[in-house]
Amino acid sequence: MRRQTAPNQVIHFIRAMVKASKPDPTLYPAAIMIVCTSMMALESKALHGYIKGTEKANKGGRPYNLADMIPFIAAATGNMRLFETLTLTPALLLEQSHALLPSALKAAIVADQDAMLRKILKYIVDNVKGKPEAKTWKDMRSAARQIGEALCMAVRLHKNVAASTLFDFRDANEPFARSMSWSFSDRLLYCAIDSTNTAVLYRVLGVDNPGAVAHVKEGSKTHYRIDSISMEILYKRGGIVFWRILLKDGVVGPNELCSDKTSLQHALKRRRYDIARMLIKSGAVVDAITPDGSNVLWQAAKDGFAKDVEFLLDHGADPNSVGKDGKSALAAAESGQYGKCRFLLRQAMDQRKEESERRELDRLAVLVSLM
Repeated sequence: MRRQTAPNQVIHFIRAMVKASKPDPTLYPAAIMIVCTSMMALESKALHGYIKGTEKANKGGRPYNLADMIPFIAAATGNMRLFETLTLTPALLLEQSHALLPSALKAAIVADQDAMLRKILKYIVDNVKGKPEAKTWKDMRSAARQIGEALCMAVRLHKNVAASTLFDFRDANEPFARSMSWSFSDRLLYCAIDSTNTAVLYRVLGVDNPGAVAHVKEGSKTHYRIDSISMEILYKRGGIVFWRILLKDGVVGPNELCSDKTSLQHALKRRRYDIARMLIKSGAVVDAITPDGSNVLWQAAKDGFAKDVEFLLDHGADPNSVGKDGKSALAAAESGQYGKCRFLLRQAMDQRKEESERRELDRLAVLVSLM
């Protein structure tokens, strides 16, 4: 039997849109390229779903037509004349007219049309109506949400000129910034980390919050602060490239405390041994006393984390370390019946004892030779 496959909705969509543009000969030659390029603005998961046919491209059942194409074609091509012929509304520029068509705002970003992007943003500022102080002001919140999503997309796709324009827009238009979701900054950081976009790192982290002094941009001193939620994201998903920048610029200290834990504890808690190695290389004290009076190795042994114990011992931690109650790491592992931790600590203690005895024998041998 011949295998049955679902029709490719994306191909069907592109053909239908090109067919719809045929009456206008000036649009037809570039229609396929414009549509395909603009699809970069879609989330990869959604696009994958459309290709496999697991998501419906046109949920409303409305037929494709040329009117759907004009806003994003004008934006994607930077065609000011075509743009000015439209009867504009904020919704026309900020919202998608179809599931596989980006908004005009996103099309301008993905096509690197920065002049068009600035024109769209100016129109939004001039035409979004309402009172910024009113919490129920839906127009402002809706516009701010769409602009925030566009900024996340720009960061994800490394469209950093457009991202800078949107950051400047946010900084210059406080009502829009205030109307963005409380979780927007976290999502923006996720996008920067997932796409390894280090160029926008400091703007993503929020440079307007006074905090630690970072030595960035060839010695200039600027204030930055990373809140606990941002730190959680960086420990969980941040790559070595990001951490190298943060440590080098002094935004994060290798022995810095956050939520009553050392940087090393946070890294080990998430099994990020790559970050832990970098912290130690940058000056993190392996045997540092934690805020509760213990140290990192004792805590790892008490919790039964054998990999953490092994990692710390390999990087010079003292196997004879004790907790705040005077109990040794070995005793803590034994009370918890953590056999692997117990074995590693005893092995390290035996090795240290042998090394001490060997050094003492060498010292005595030197003294005898001098007599």
